[in-house]
Amino acid sequence: MPTLTKDDIRAQAQTCGFDLIGFASTERLDAVLPVEDQPSTISTTLTTLLVLAKHIPNGVSGALDRRQKQFSCGQIAQVIETASRELGYWLEQNAVMAATVPALFVDFTRETSAAANTPAGQGSRLLRAAAVESGLGTWGLNNAVLTSQYGPRVYFGGLLTNLALVQDSPLEKELCLGFEACGRCAAICPEKAIPLRAAAGADLASVRSLDEAACLKSAHPFGPDAFVEHLKATFAARGADQKKLIDSTSTRELWQNLAVLRQGAFTGCMECLQVCPVGEDAAAVQASPHRLQDFPAGIRFHREAGSIAVESVGPQWRRHA
Repeated sequence: MPTLTKDDIRAQAQTCGFDLIGFASTERLDAVLPVEDQPSTISTTLTTLLVLAKHIPNGVSGALDRRQKQFSCGQIAQVIETASRELGYWLEQNAVMAATVPALFVDFTRETSAAANTPAGQGSRLLRAAAVESGLGTWGLNNAVLTSQYGPRVYFGGLLTNLALVQDSPLEKELCLGFEACGRCAAICPEKAIPLRAAAGADLASVRSLDEAACLKSAHPFGPDAFVEHLKATFAARGADQKKLIDSTSTRELWQNLAVLRQGAFTGCMECLQVCPVGEDAAAVQASPHRLQDFPAGIRFHREAGSIAVESVGPQWRRHA
Protein backbone atom coordinates (compact mmCIF):
# COMPACT_ATOMS: atom_id res chain seq x y z
CA MET A 1 0.00 0.00 0.00
CA PRO A 2 1.39 3.48 -0.86
CA THR A 3 2.80 5.66 1.90
CA LEU A 4 1.27 8.98 0.87
CA THR A 5 0.49 11.20 3.85
CA LYS A 6 -2.12 13.92 4.24
CA ASP A 7 0.65 16.51 4.03
CA ASP A 8 1.78 15.04 0.70
CA ILE A 9 -1.76 15.29 -0.67
CA ARG A 10 -2.30 18.80 0.69
CA ALA A 11 0.87 19.98 -1.03
CA GLN A 12 -0.19 18.45 -4.35
CA ALA A 13 -3.71 19.88 -4.01
CA GLN A 14 -2.20 23.35 -3.62
CA THR A 15 -0.05 22.72 -6.68
CA CYS A 16 -3.26 21.88 -8.57
CA GLY A 17 -4.69 25.25 -7.51
CA PHE A 18 -6.97 24.42 -4.56
CA ASP A 19 -7.27 26.86 -1.67
CA LEU A 20 -8.54 24.41 0.95
CA ILE A 21 -8.53 20.63 1.38
CA GLY A 22 -10.10 18.43 4.04
CA PHE A 23 -10.19 14.68 4.69
CA ALA A 24 -13.52 13.04 5.55
CA SER A 25 -14.45 9.46 6.37
CA THR A 26 -17.18 8.01 4.15
CA GLU A 27 -18.31 5.89 7.11
CA ARG A 28 -18.89 9.04 9.15
CA LEU A 29 -20.67 10.73 6.24
CA ASP A 30 -22.94 7.71 5.79
CA ALA A 31 -23.94 8.12 9.43
CA VAL A 32 -25.02 11.76 9.10
CA LEU A 33 -26.50 11.91 5.57
CA PRO A 34 -29.76 10.53 4.13
CA VAL A 35 -29.37 7.45 1.95
CA GLU A 36 -29.55 9.32 -1.37
CA ASP A 37 -26.57 11.51 -0.39
CA GLN A 38 -24.36 8.86 1.19
CA PRO A 39 -20.94 8.29 -0.44
CA SER A 40 -21.37 4.52 -0.09
CA THR A 41 -23.95 4.72 -2.90
CA ILE A 42 -21.03 5.76 -5.13
CA SER A 43 -18.46 3.28 -3.85
CA THR A 44 -17.90 0.95 -0.90
CA THR A 45 -14.17 0.51 -1.56
CA LEU A 46 -13.20 4.20 -1.71
CA THR A 47 -13.47 5.12 1.95
CA THR A 48 -11.86 8.56 2.20
CA LEU A 49 -13.34 11.69 0.63
CA LEU A 50 -10.96 14.53 -0.13
CA VAL A 51 -12.94 17.79 0.03
CA LEU A 52 -11.45 20.41 -2.28
CA ALA A 53 -12.34 24.10 -2.27
CA LYS A 54 -11.71 27.12 -4.49
CA HIS A 55 -12.72 30.61 -3.41
CA ILE A 56 -14.82 33.07 -5.40
CA PRO A 57 -12.70 36.06 -6.51
CA ASN A 58 -13.55 39.19 -4.53
CA GLY A 59 -14.14 41.15 -7.72
CA VAL A 60 -17.14 39.00 -8.59
CA SER A 61 -19.00 40.44 -5.61
CA GLY A 62 -18.76 43.91 -7.14
CA ALA A 63 -20.00 42.90 -10.60
CA LEU A 64 -23.27 44.48 -11.73
CA ASP A 65 -24.00 42.18 -14.67
CA ARG A 66 -25.71 38.94 -13.62
CA ARG A 67 -24.44 37.03 -16.64
CA GLN A 68 -20.84 37.99 -15.92
CA LYS A 69 -21.20 36.80 -12.34
CA GLN A 70 -22.76 33.52 -13.44
CA PHE A 71 -20.06 32.88 -16.03
CA SER A 72 -17.23 33.72 -13.59
CA CYS A 73 -18.55 31.36 -10.94
CA GLY A 74 -19.43 28.68 -13.47
CA GLN A 75 -15.78 28.80 -14.53
CA ILE A 76 -14.74 28.15 -10.92
CA ALA A 77 -16.80 24.95 -10.90
CA GLN A 78 -15.12 23.94 -14.15
CA VAL A 79 -11.66 24.70 -12.72
CA ILE A 80 -12.47 22.53 -9.69
CA GLU A 81 -13.45 19.57 -11.85
CA THR A 82 -10.33 19.88 -14.03
CA ALA A 83 -8.01 20.27 -11.03
CA SER A 84 -9.73 17.35 -9.25
CA ARG A 85 -9.07 15.16 -12.27
CA GLU A 86 -5.38 16.20 -12.25
CA LEU A 87 -5.10 15.40 -8.54
CA GLY A 88 -6.84 12.07 -9.12
CA TYR A 89 -4.35 11.09 -11.84
CA TRP A 90 -1.49 12.07 -9.52
CA LEU A 91 -2.92 9.81 -6.83
CA GLU A 92 -3.22 6.95 -9.30
CA GLN A 93 0.41 7.46 -10.34
CA ASN A 94 1.15 6.77 -6.67
CA ALA A 95 -0.88 3.52 -6.77
CA VAL A 96 -3.96 5.04 -5.13
CA MET A 97 -7.46 4.56 -6.54
CA ALA A 98 -9.38 7.82 -7.05
CA ALA A 99 -12.76 8.92 -8.42
CA THR A 100 -13.92 12.49 -8.94
CA VAL A 101 -17.01 13.75 -7.15
CA PRO A 102 -18.33 16.58 -9.35
CA ALA A 103 -18.48 20.15 -8.05
CA LEU A 104 -22.06 20.29 -9.34
CA PHE A 105 -24.04 17.07 -9.35
CA VAL A 106 -27.61 16.63 -10.55
CA ASP A 107 -29.56 13.51 -9.60
CA PHE A 108 -32.33 13.33 -12.18
CA THR A 109 -34.13 10.61 -10.22
CA ARG A 110 -35.32 13.27 -7.76
CA GLU A 111 -38.35 15.48 -8.25
CA THR A 112 -36.34 18.69 -7.84
CA SER A 113 -33.13 17.49 -9.37
CA ALA A 114 -30.98 20.58 -8.83
CA ALA A 115 -32.10 21.35 -5.26
CA ALA A 116 -29.15 19.48 -3.74
CA ASN A 117 -26.83 22.15 -5.18
CA THR A 118 -28.46 25.06 -3.38
CA PRO A 119 -27.67 27.59 -2.14
CA ALA A 120 -25.68 29.28 -4.88
CA GLY A 121 -24.19 26.17 -6.47
CA GLN A 122 -21.70 25.96 -3.58
CA GLY A 123 -21.66 22.19 -3.81
CA SER A 124 -23.85 19.12 -3.37
CA ARG A 125 -25.16 18.14 0.07
CA LEU A 126 -22.52 15.42 0.20
CA LEU A 127 -19.65 17.83 -0.47
CA ARG A 128 -20.95 20.46 1.95
CA ALA A 129 -21.44 17.87 4.69
CA ALA A 130 -17.92 16.55 4.03
CA ALA A 131 -16.52 20.08 4.31
CA VAL A 132 -18.15 20.46 7.73
CA GLU A 133 -17.14 16.99 8.94
CA SER A 134 -13.52 17.58 7.88
CA GLY A 135 -13.25 20.93 9.63
CA LEU A 136 -13.13 23.23 6.61
CA GLY A 137 -16.10 25.18 7.97
CA THR A 138 -19.45 25.10 9.75
CA TRP A 139 -23.06 25.31 8.59
CA GLY A 140 -24.52 28.77 8.06
CA LEU A 141 -28.08 29.88 8.73
CA ASN A 142 -28.93 29.05 5.10
CA ASN A 143 -27.17 25.64 4.91
CA ALA A 144 -24.19 27.11 3.08
CA VAL A 145 -20.81 26.19 4.53
CA LEU A 146 -18.88 29.08 6.10
CA THR A 147 -15.08 28.92 6.18
CA SER A 148 -12.86 31.08 8.37
CA GLN A 149 -10.81 32.17 5.34
CA TYR A 150 -13.53 32.97 2.78
CA GLY A 151 -16.82 32.76 4.63
CA PRO A 152 -19.30 31.01 2.29
CA ARG A 153 -17.60 32.39 -0.84
CA VAL A 154 -16.16 29.01 -1.84
CA TYR A 155 -17.18 26.17 -4.15
CA PHE A 156 -16.49 22.54 -3.33
CA GLY A 157 -15.39 19.50 -5.31
CA GLY A 158 -14.15 16.13 -4.16
CA LEU A 159 -12.19 12.95 -4.74
CA LEU A 160 -12.98 9.54 -3.30
CA THR A 161 -9.90 7.39 -2.63
CA ASN A 162 -9.02 4.03 -1.12
CA LEU A 163 -6.36 5.56 1.12
CA ALA A 164 -7.07 4.82 4.79
CA LEU A 165 -6.55 8.30 6.25
CA VAL A 166 -7.69 9.66 9.60
CA GLN A 167 -10.55 12.15 9.20
CA ASP A 168 -9.79 15.76 10.04
CA SER A 169 -11.61 17.05 13.12
CA PRO A 170 -14.71 19.26 12.76
CA LEU A 171 -14.46 22.83 14.04
CA GLU A 172 -15.63 23.17 17.62
CA LYS A 173 -17.06 26.70 17.32
CA GLU A 174 -19.80 27.90 14.97
CA LEU A 175 -18.60 30.50 12.46
CA CYS A 176 -22.11 31.76 11.66
CA LEU A 177 -23.08 34.69 13.89
CA GLY A 178 -26.67 33.48 14.03
CA PHE A 179 -30.08 34.89 13.27
CA GLU A 180 -30.37 37.59 15.95
CA ALA A 181 -26.74 38.70 15.79
CA CYS A 182 -26.68 38.99 12.00
CA GLY A 183 -29.59 37.89 9.79
CA ARG A 184 -28.02 39.43 6.68
CA CYS A 185 -28.50 36.40 4.44
CA ALA A 186 -32.18 36.16 5.39
CA ALA A 187 -32.79 39.86 4.77
CA ILE A 188 -31.13 39.85 1.33
CA CYS A 189 -32.63 36.62 -0.06
CA PRO A 190 -34.80 37.56 -3.08
CA GLU A 191 -36.96 34.45 -2.67
CA LYS A 192 -37.32 34.67 1.15
CA ALA A 193 -35.98 31.11 1.23
CA ILE A 194 -34.06 31.66 4.48
CA PRO A 195 -35.99 31.94 7.78
CA LEU A 196 -37.16 35.49 8.48
CA ARG A 197 -38.54 34.77 11.95
CA ALA A 198 -37.36 32.81 14.99
CA ALA A 199 -38.10 32.44 18.67
CA ALA A 200 -36.16 34.98 20.72
CA GLY A 201 -32.97 33.42 22.03
CA ALA A 202 -33.25 30.33 19.80
CA ASP A 203 -29.96 28.60 19.04
CA LEU A 204 -28.59 28.50 15.50
CA ALA A 205 -29.27 24.80 14.93
CA SER A 206 -33.00 25.22 15.58
CA VAL A 207 -33.31 28.17 13.18
CA ARG A 208 -31.03 26.98 10.36
CA SER A 209 -33.05 26.14 7.25
CA LEU A 210 -33.43 26.70 3.52
CA ASP A 211 -36.49 26.41 1.29
CA GLU A 212 -34.62 24.73 -1.57
CA ALA A 213 -37.51 24.94 -4.04
CA ALA A 214 -37.75 28.70 -3.48
CA CYS A 215 -33.97 29.13 -3.63
CA LEU A 216 -33.87 27.34 -7.00
CA LYS A 217 -35.84 30.13 -8.66
CA SER A 218 -32.97 32.58 -8.24
CA ALA A 219 -29.98 30.31 -7.66
CA HIS A 220 -30.65 28.26 -10.83
CA PRO A 221 -32.81 30.54 -13.00
CA PHE A 222 -31.71 28.70 -16.15
CA GLY A 223 -30.81 25.33 -14.66
CA PRO A 224 -32.33 21.91 -15.50
CA ASP A 225 -35.56 22.44 -13.56
CA ALA A 226 -36.19 25.80 -15.26
CA PHE A 227 -35.40 24.19 -18.62
CA VAL A 228 -37.97 21.42 -18.07
CA GLU A 229 -40.66 23.88 -16.96
CA HIS A 230 -40.03 26.09 -19.99
CA LEU A 231 -40.34 23.09 -22.32
CA LYS A 232 -43.58 22.01 -20.65
CA ALA A 233 -45.07 25.49 -21.03
CA THR A 234 -43.93 25.73 -24.67
CA PHE A 235 -45.38 22.34 -25.69
CA ALA A 236 -48.64 23.06 -23.86
CA ALA A 237 -49.13 26.45 -25.54
CA ARG A 238 -50.84 26.89 -28.89
CA GLY A 239 -50.72 29.31 -31.78
CA ALA A 240 -49.34 32.78 -31.13
CA ASP A 241 -48.66 32.00 -27.46
CA GLN A 242 -46.42 29.10 -28.42
CA LYS A 243 -44.53 31.16 -30.98
CA LYS A 244 -44.03 33.87 -28.35
CA LEU A 245 -42.53 31.35 -25.90
CA ILE A 246 -40.26 29.85 -28.57
CA ASP A 247 -38.97 33.29 -29.55
CA SER A 248 -38.65 34.52 -25.97
CA THR A 249 -35.71 35.83 -23.95
CA SER A 250 -36.06 32.77 -21.70
CA THR A 251 -35.40 30.43 -24.63
CA ARG A 252 -32.26 32.38 -25.52
CA GLU A 253 -31.08 32.48 -21.90
CA LEU A 254 -31.59 28.73 -21.54
CA TRP A 255 -29.69 28.08 -24.76
CA GLN A 256 -26.82 30.30 -23.61
CA ASN A 257 -26.57 28.48 -20.29
CA LEU A 258 -26.66 25.08 -21.99
CA ALA A 259 -24.16 25.95 -24.72
CA VAL A 260 -21.86 28.55 -23.13
CA LEU A 261 -22.29 29.17 -19.41
CA ARG A 262 -23.04 25.53 -18.48
CA GLN A 263 -22.03 25.39 -14.79
CA GLY A 264 -23.05 29.05 -14.54
CA ALA A 265 -26.65 27.88 -14.78
CA PHE A 266 -26.28 26.93 -11.10
CA THR A 267 -24.83 30.24 -9.88
CA GLY A 268 -27.52 32.75 -10.76
CA CYS A 269 -27.86 34.15 -7.24
CA MET A 270 -25.03 34.60 -4.76
CA GLU A 271 -26.61 37.32 -2.64
CA CYS A 272 -26.42 35.35 0.62
CA LEU A 273 -22.75 34.52 0.00
CA GLN A 274 -21.80 38.08 -0.80
CA VAL A 275 -23.34 39.76 2.24
CA CYS A 276 -22.03 37.28 4.83
CA PRO A 277 -19.64 39.05 7.25
CA VAL A 278 -17.71 35.86 8.04
CA GLY A 279 -14.27 35.30 6.49
CA GLU A 280 -10.91 37.01 6.21
CA ASP A 281 -12.00 38.33 2.81
CA ALA A 282 -15.26 39.86 4.09
CA ALA A 283 -13.91 43.39 4.51
CA ALA A 284 -12.61 43.49 0.93
CA VAL A 285 -15.89 42.12 -0.43
CA GLN A 286 -18.03 44.57 1.52
CA ALA A 287 -15.86 47.51 0.42
CA SER A 288 -17.26 47.28 -3.11
CA PRO A 289 -19.55 50.27 -3.82
CA HIS A 290 -22.10 47.80 -5.18
CA ARG A 291 -22.14 45.89 -1.90
CA LEU A 292 -22.41 49.07 0.19
CA GLN A 293 -25.94 49.47 -1.21
CA ASP A 294 -27.13 46.13 0.18
CA PHE A 295 -28.50 47.46 3.48
CA PRO A 296 -28.86 51.23 3.22
CA ALA A 297 -30.76 51.35 6.51
CA GLY A 298 -28.93 48.49 8.18
CA ILE A 299 -30.56 45.25 9.33
CA ARG A 300 -33.96 45.87 10.88
CA PHE A 301 -35.39 43.45 13.44
CA HIS A 302 -38.89 43.42 14.87
CA ARG A 303 -39.57 41.84 18.27
CA GLU A 304 -42.98 40.72 19.41
CA ALA A 305 -44.46 38.05 21.69
CA GLY A 306 -41.25 36.14 22.27
CA SER A 307 -40.21 36.08 18.62
CA ILE A 308 -37.91 38.14 16.45
CA ALA A 309 -38.27 38.82 12.72
CA VAL A 310 -35.80 40.30 10.26
CA GLU A 311 -37.11 42.75 7.68
CA SER A 312 -36.65 41.54 4.12
CA VAL A 313 -35.04 44.10 1.79
CA GLY A 314 -34.03 41.90 -1.14
CA PRO A 315 -31.09 42.68 -3.45
CA GLN A 316 -30.84 46.44 -4.00
CA TRP A 317 -29.90 46.07 -7.65
CA ARG A 318 -33.13 44.20 -8.33
CA ARG A 319 -35.21 46.79 -6.48
CA HIS A 320 -33.62 49.64 -8.42
CA ALA A 321 -34.19 47.82 -11.71
